[in-house]
Amino acid sequence: KPKSVGMLIGLGIGMALLGMVIGTPGILTDTAAFWRDFKYEMIHTSTGHGLVFEGMASGFLVHIMNLIAGVGLVLLFCSVAGIGWGLRNKANWMLPLLAFALPYYFLIGRAEVLFLRYTFPLIPILAMGFGYLVQEAENRKQSVLGKVLIAISILALGGVFRGGARDALE
Repeated sequence: KPKSVGMLIGLGIGMALLGMVIGTPGILTDTAAFWRDFKYEMIHTSTGHGLVFEGMASGFLVHIMNLIAGVGLVLLFCSVAGIGWGLRNKANWMLPLLAFALPYYFLIGRAEVLFLRYTFPLIPILAMGFGYLVQEAENRKQSVLGKVLIAISILALGGVFRGGARDALE
């Protein structure tokens, strides 16, 4: 069992590198092609995708709209509120999630290529924030706030509000 924060950070970095090698074996088997393609992707995301995204708003705003399209406005709001509530309550398990989500969002927000699919890795993190919110609402189910949050959660998951899966079905 790790005994220090430095050891935990080192272990986290080591596991990320191991996951990279396992998920992308080309980094070892064809290093030149890997770096050539990696460089192409870096240039592509910074220069754009032809005229497809010409004249669009900032990537930061577009990706918020993409997240609304992906999960819906109410679920997005509830998810972010759950993450905020978790941080306020010192739910330390959220810190590694945010250590990925915030730099990732910054990177895709600065890019000139703004596909909806770039927000997909953020959806599981939002789902965990939503789950935290629902659990906290359940813990407070005797209060008015708890009852309201549970009702909003049920309605949002049931597709009563616009966005996300409901719009995908139409």
